[in-house]
Amino acid sequence: MRTLYGVVPTEEGKYFCSTLCRTESGWSCRKTESWTMDNRLKNNLLLYRGVSLGLPSHWTPSRSSMEYRELRKIDEERDFVPATQPVPYDIHTRTLGNNLIAVVPDDAFLSTIPIQCGRFNEQSFVSIFRSSHAIKIGVVSKKSLLAVFNCAPARDELIPAHIARLKQYFRSSYRHVPFPDIVAVIGGEPIEDIPGYALEHIDCAEILNGTFSEDAIKAAGVALSSEQPWSVPLFSGETQTAGMRKIRSGAYLVSAGLIAAGFILALSLWLWGLGLSWRLKNYNQQYQELVANNRDIQELLDKNDQLAKRILSVEDKLSNRTSWARFLQELSDLKPQGLYFERLGSQPNAKSEDLMEIAAAGWAKDEALVTKAIARLQKLPFLVDVRLSSIGRDQKKLSICRFKLFCTLKLREKNGNTGKE
Repeated sequence: MRTLYGVVPTEEGKYFCSTLCRTESGWSCRKTESWTMDNRLKNNLLLYRGVSLGLPSHWTPSRSSMEYRELRKIDEERDFVPATQPVPYDIHTRTLGNNLIAVVPDDAFLSTIPIQCGRFNEQSFVSIFRSSHAIKIGVVSKKSLLAVFNCAPARDELIPAHIARLKQYFRSSYRHVPFPDIVAVIGGEPIEDIPGYALEHIDCAEILNGTFSEDAIKAAGVALSSEQPWSVPLFSGETQTAGMRKIRSGAYLVSAGLIAAGFILALSLWLWGLGLSWRLKNYNQQYQELVANNRDIQELLDKNDQLAKRILSVEDKLSNRTSWARFLQELSDLKPQGLYFERLGSQPNAKSEDLMEIAAAGWAKDEALVTKAIARLQKLPFLVDVRLSSIGRDQKKLSICRFKLFCTLKLREKNGNTGKE
């Protein structure tokens, strides 16, 4: 499955990346992510990915002053050319250089998204995108982005006037190229009518997978520029280090595997040594005990019969007694998932020495779990009078409820079932 990666710098000092995948229905955004520009770990973890970078650009006539020519890093004969600041260009290309396959204007989406959308096959059109502070208008001829204009104020009712002025200006600059009579509106609310033009609304929901923002649209358009490189001016192509990205990624993975294997080996040796040390210590302790107790072995044999009789007597007395261990085991086994006990308390019953009063407190994800726990406890033969004392939502964490319940434990019981379901 073919995958494209487009990255644009944001006003917050971050990189915004859109990952596009080719499906049967066309291109779709698999995920979006952002990270700070100085995050070297994230920049290095791009590994084998070939990234297209989109930079903010200012489109100027090619006959303009040398000030813009110094900003421009593009060698192409065009009537309008994009220009970008050299310092940000050097910073971004140096930061992402290991994975950089192309640097293009971040306005690339004005041609790539309408063309790659799948339902818009026109080769020449005017594309419109309404941002928060201006209206971006791109002129595309034969699927090539010729020029981009930023028009303000950004109000829909002024779009026909903006296009009319641009048409006159465009005709004076591009005498040999007819001005398109089709307008493609990218995202946002549809525009009702522009006199003299056929309107086509480009729905970005599918290709952006619901992530509709200016950064997402720009990054997706930059990623798609690698599918149609003829349609967008290129500031620079693939870097030398990016050409080695797959080999470098393999080396990274091999190194990480060797480090992990070494760590696992060291941990295994340490655990083996720890176990060996424990066994040696245990054997030595047993040996010392045997040596120390050798004189008393005969005496212990003499007392063996008496001890056996005592054990039988104790077992007979406790055969029908319910131990705390059994109660706690049953309490743990019968507890529904999502319910937890925090405190247990007990005191002797005032009326009988064979009864013990027990109080329990805890929390659960909802009241139904508390009801279910009480129903299960009521089935235990050695518990009586299981009742709920209080229940209510936690004041600090409303997603859980806290409860208290009381029951009476019978220290003597007849053999029967345990009450488990």
